[in-house]
Amino acid sequence: MASLDWRQCSDVESIPGKRSGAWVLRNTRTPVSVVFDNLEVGVHRGDYGMVPFVA
Repeated sequence: MASLDWRQCSDVESIPGKRSGAWVLRNTRTPVSVVFDNLEVGVHRGDYGMVPFVA
């Protein structure tokens, strides 16, 4: 599987002083990896209602 280039996604950001530079959902501290981990174990998209732009 090819690796994603997160720099091309406008909904995420990586800021050195924020979560140690990990890729997070823009304007949050939620790491992208956590979203994928949760989806992998069965958390549904609707469970992310607190983050309105996650669809």
